[in-house]
Amino acid sequence: MQFVGNRYEILDYNSEIEVGKLYKARDTYYNSFVYISLIEVNKNVMKNFKPDFIDEITTLKEINSSYISKNLHIDVHCDEYDVYYYIVSEYFEGQTLKEYIYNNILDKNSIINIVSQIVKALEIANTNNLYHGNLNPNNILIDSNENIKIFDFGITKSNKGINLRQNGDLSYLCPHQLNIDYTDKDSDLFVLGIILFEMIFREHPFGHAYNDNEMLKLVDKGVKWSLLIYDESLTELVKISQKLLSRKKEYKNSSEILIDLSYIMYEEVEVDEEEDKIGYEEEECRSNKVNLKKKLVITMFTLLLVITIVIGYL
Repeated sequence: MQFVGNRYEILDYNSEIEVGKLYKARDTYYNSFVYISLIEVNKNVMKNFKPDFIDEITTLKEINSSYISKNLHIDVHCDEYDVYYYIVSEYFEGQTLKEYIYNNILDKNSIINIVSQIVKALEIANTNNLYHGNLNPNNILIDSNENIKIFDFGITKSNKGINLRQNGDLSYLCPHQLNIDYTDKDSDLFVLGIILFEMIFREHPFGHAYNDNEMLKLVDKGVKWSLLIYDESLTELVKISQKLLSRKKEYKNSSEILIDLSYIMYEEVEVDEEEDKIGYEEEECRSNKVNLKKKLVITMFTLLLVITIVIGYL
């Protein structure tokens, strides 16, 4: 399957198609780049998925956010073995956040910048009665300037809130998705905590499992926060991840997360200003000492000159 819908040429095609993966493709009608993701039509896909997703496309088009990818089209592709829905999305030059996290060591400022963008995207979506429901670092792309774009919005909601579990990865589902297949905005906040954890520690907080029950057991075990080792400068970000992964719903909405992130950035600015102030005061002190030494030398030289003149006069 190198062509989809007799129109889109998948450019990074290997021997097998992975459902749920973002593929770079060429729209042969307009000779432009797009992204294609495929959804296998199976028992997990609801009957009215396609018309409901078209409604979601309409809603998303009304949202003007640089952080949320626009879905352009949905249709059906059939091969000799399977039937797929294929979703066409706008193109964005970048790599997956998953690749970016595990190929780089992110500092505090980078983490805050990336997380803030994700939170802003979720906030805009929530304002428009939307949630993602399948958020993970593989459907978030990031460019060389650390600008992000989130893909696959609308898919889970179009499926009556049931996550499709297309690629078998259960590690980015929240407890109530694993337990009763229920998805809401809190699902996205929980997964945000997982993504933030990965950015800090470059590992998944819970690990992986092959079925919902086993994955839920791993989540229920929780994270041994006291055993984690991290740079002291990341302490406040670790606390945010801890609150997001708490079963107590310590964050009621995305705005509260932005407030905490803003507080960390404000503290950073205060520290920088204090360091600048200390540096200025130290420099001023050194300058005063130099001036004092100069005055002492001049005074001593003048005194010696006077003594020499007096002795010569006598």
